Amino acid sequence: MTRGNADVIALQEVAVSQIDFLAGEYQKFFAPIQIVGPSVDPDYKSEGNLFLVKPHIQVQDHKYFHISVFRNFQVIQINNLLIVNTHLHHIIEEHQIRAHQLLNIWVYLNKFPNQEIAFMGDFNLFPNSEEYQTLSKYFKSSYLTVHGKEPDSTFPTGLTGPYMDTDPGGTLDYIWLRGNIVPLSIKIIGDQKIEEGVYPSDHMGLVGEFKL
Repeated sequence: MTRGNADVIALQEVAVSQIDFLAGEYQKFFAPIQIVGPSVDPDYKSEGNLFLVKPHIQVQDHKYFHISVFRNFQVIQINNLLIVNTHLHHIIEEHQIRAHQLLNIWVYLNKFPNQEIAFMGDFNLFPNSEEYQTLSKYFKSSYLTVHGKEPDSTFPTGLTGPYMDTDPGGTLDYIWLRGNIVPLSIKIIGDQKIEEGVYPSDHMGLVGEFKL
């Protein structure tokens, strides 16, 4: 993953036991969410969102905030750029919960009207949803800007396992931009299997190049 030479990598649903392996030489900024219950694998009771940042890049600040239903968002600041990483509620039909989570995030981001923002993650919402339309009023979608449409799908990949997600497939993952950030290129990654039933994730990733 880090061999792609990205300056910043945003991940979701990362187990504590995976952080060092994934990070390598990258700086790591973790936003934990405690998950407990009899049905949860005891080795994965703590997971969360994770930023990986190249060692030479100075991160001025890192914060994370719980929003609801075992979800959070995290923010790092690099000069005048705020980079936001989140993983919203996963039950597609429960759009009111995601709308509430997005409102909590927006209330925070609205405190910084003059800063460039890159807002990314697993939003668990489709391009035809009300939440997508609301986001589009305040941000521009990187993939849509570059390609004129959203990808056909970012979930599922074909990964199988005991806790695999069975929600409807489609485009759920985005990199949203606010301000003068220009997306130069963006593409899907992680859609090729490692072996039968094994993929890097159950979601495909987005990798982009941006002019700040």
